[in-house]
Amino acid sequence: MKSSFRQWTHITTLVLVTLAAVSVRGSLADRYAAERKALNQTASRSRIRELAAYWNGLDYAAAQESWSGQLSARLAWPSDGLTATQVAALKPRLAEVLTYLQRPDFASYTRLKTNGVRWEFSLNATVTNEYSAALGAVNEPAEVMAKLWQATGPPPGG
Repeated sequence: MKSSFRQWTHITTLVLVTLAAVSVRGSLADRYAAERKALNQTASRSRIRELAAYWNGLDYAAAQESWSGQLSARLAWPSDGLTATQVAALKPRLAEVLTYLQRPDFASYTRLKTNGVRWEFSLNATVTNEYSAALGAVNEPAEVMAKLWQATGPPPGG
C-alpha cells in the first residue's frame, strides 16, 4: 500500500514539475527569443569589430602601376623552398597574373590560360585522302581546321 502511494506521489510530482516547466517556458518564449536576438546582434557587432581590427592591422600599399614589382620585391623567394629555375619561371608568370588582376581583359585571360599550349593533331587517312586537294600544304592546326570547314561546307540544315 505504501509503495503504490509513493509511486503515485512521485508520478504526480513529476507531472506537476513538467507542467510548471513547460508553462514557464511557453510563457517566456518571447522573452527568450528577444534575449537570443540581442545576444546574436551583440556577437555580430563584436565579430565585425574583430574582423575590422584584423584587416586594419595588415600592411596595405597603394595600387600603382608597379604594384606587381613591389609584391615581387617583398617576397622572400629563396626561403620559400624554390629552386633558382622555379623562381626564374615564377617571377614573370606572377607579374602577368598580377597585371591581369589589376586590369583584366579577355586577351590577357586567354594568354594566361593557354600559356605554352600548342595544338598538335594528325588527320586520319580518310580525311587526308578525301580532302588532300583542299588542304594543300597547310600545317598549322587553325589553318587546317579552316580549310576543312570550307571543304565540307555548312552543316546540314544550317
